[in-house]
Amino acid sequence: MVPPIAIVAHPSRSDMVTELAALLPGVAICWDNDGEGAEATHMKAWRWLAEHTDEPWGVVLEDDVILCDDFLYQLDQALDHAPKPIVSLYLGRGRPPNRQEAISAVITREVTWIVSPELLSAQGYAMRIELFASGISPWCWRTGLPIDEAITASVTTKQTLIYKESRRLGYGTPAVAYTNPSLVDHRDGPTIIEHWDGPRNGKTALMAEDCDPSGADLDEVRKAWRFGPHTNWDRSTIRLEPHFTERDKHGHETSSAHGR
Repeated sequence: MVPPIAIVAHPSRSDMVTELAALLPGVAICWDNDGEGAEATHMKAWRWLAEHTDEPWGVVLEDDVILCDDFLYQLDQALDHAPKPIVSLYLGRGRPPNRQEAISAVITREVTWIVSPELLSAQGYAMRIELFASGISPWCWRTGLPIDEAITASVTTKQTLIYKESRRLGYGTPAVAYTNPSLVDHRDGPTIIEHWDGPRNGKTALMAEDCDPSGADLDEVRKAWRFGPHTNWDRSTIRLEPHFTERDKHGHETSSAHGR
């Protein structure tokens, strides 16, 4: 059964949105029509998913994703085997730069899932529908955190409703399970989000065919480490060691950037 899907959409990318929606029958499009920003638009998607389905899972996609071959079947299989209540469909290189070496150490392992308490990008993710319903207004949204950092905060803070609901559903310690390979990729075009550390100034210099592992100056690449359909879905996992940076009084990271 294909879960309900909501697209987080910006008017400047209407052509992309039309192209993506044509591949996803019945998809909901949540527009940022009033300059509300990415996080508010994600919340629109959460509300729609919480209110319009009785299915066990819901999916949020950003408007600049590329779907793998046979995406809907792959998504259905992934969620049938998901070991955690939050599933990331994308694990990218380039951003966040401080996590690339850790990712490179696990990405080539022949496992279906890479598990971490961190959501490193909100490019595409699925959650149990109970989490969308419980997490619409947790404390972390009020801090103004980017969507990926807010979900990470909810997963790792015992007082949040998302944390409590994850435990109630029987998933043990809440975490994010990344499909390996990623089921969506990133178009890597111009960003519409203003990063705290400036535009596209990162470097991709770690463990990929088009990268120099010596750490030479290379342009930042925002693409999935591995991308495509999975041939043998199971519950095999490997842990991606977490890396939590210090946060200021508003909850924002003070020394690293998450991905977009």
